Amino acid sequence: MWEKKPVLFLVLATGAILVGTIITMVLPFAWVNTEADRIDSVVPYTAIQQEGRDIYIREGCNNCHSQTVRPLVSDVLRYGDYSKSGEFVYDRPFLWGSKRTGPDLARLGGKYPDAWHYKHMTSPRVMFPKTNMPDYGWLSANKLDPQMIKRKMDVLGFPYTSEEIESLAEKTEMDAMVAYLQKLGSDIPWREAAASEVVGELRNPSPGDPDFIKAGREQYVENCGVCHGADLEGDIARELTDLDVNDMVLFMFIHDGIEDEMPGFASLGGKRIWQIVNYINYGVLKKAVQVPEPAKSVELKNPSPGDESAIKSGRDQYVLNCQACHGADLEGDIGPELTDLDYEDNDLYMLLRDGIEGEMPGLAKIGAAKLWQMVNYLNYGAKK
Repeated sequence: MWEKKPVLFLVLATGAILVGTIITMVLPFAWVNTEADRIDSVVPYTAIQQEGRDIYIREGCNNCHSQTVRPLVSDVLRYGDYSKSGEFVYDRPFLWGSKRTGPDLARLGGKYPDAWHYKHMTSPRVMFPKTNMPDYGWLSANKLDPQMIKRKMDVLGFPYTSEEIESLAEKTEMDAMVAYLQKLGSDIPWREAAASEVVGELRNPSPGDPDFIKAGREQYVENCGVCHGADLEGDIARELTDLDVNDMVLFMFIHDGIEDEMPGFASLGGKRIWQIVNYINYGVLKKAVQVPEPAKSVELKNPSPGDESAIKSGRDQYVLNCQACHGADLEGDIGPELTDLDYEDNDLYMLLRDGIEGEMPGLAKIGAAKLWQMVNYLNYGAKK
């Protein structure tokens, strides 16, 4: 029938394609990439950062490194809060990517000091022996072209000063690359949102234990030695041979890191961090075993019971972490329904944090703030 009316068939097919195109490619722009998506703290690249970005693209770095944190639990736990469109408003072109031969770099800025990046770019295998990333030490021999950079900034419409452009005359491509890497993710407070908290008693479980010291040596070499030296003698980071802090303070230094100087290592878990503490304080510095002070517990208290923003954020956390088992509306699936849940806030927090052996994994890794958000959603949002 249709083959006898080709013109009509053509008109209908064209109409169907246009409708599909409008629905999938035109209408979405009515509610995405609007002013509401803009993030005030995100600012344009400086001249040297923009040049570093161009070098990053020229050398094909985006072929191995993505720059977007996906809204998946594994991504959020490793890299921090998932990426928002407002973060990329000045990226031309964007470098989200999907292939990760190397790690995602969307949250790299401020994680390491400049010296770390210079050393890593010069010879990646010094930092990571098994990496297949090529050396880029030759970037240090290439001077920047201030006038070309000025023309690029004019085309992009990014602000700059004449002094800023003039200062680039003595800079190299390596300087530009490091400046760009330090910019990535630094405009948003993702570290505060992703910070994990130590809940419960903070006490060295085995001060001076030989097995802990031996295991701590391995953890130190793998995670700390490249910056602080194989024997704590220092390198791109300070020497630790004169370190004089107690076990708990050292634990928190390693757990939380130091902004713009040292990344936190909360992802190692408490046991491995205590092993490093034992290696440094008792294996190398030969301190006398400390008599532990009475354990101090962090008081469990819902910081914002019934708060609307906490409930909204808690809904997002529930979707990410719980929906697959308990259903979109708490109706249950492979896990029990939660519509008749009857727990006090503190008890529900502990249940979410520690899990149920053989039934439900604990969610301690997402941090106390997000756990309390879920408590608020379950106890005040979903139940009304």
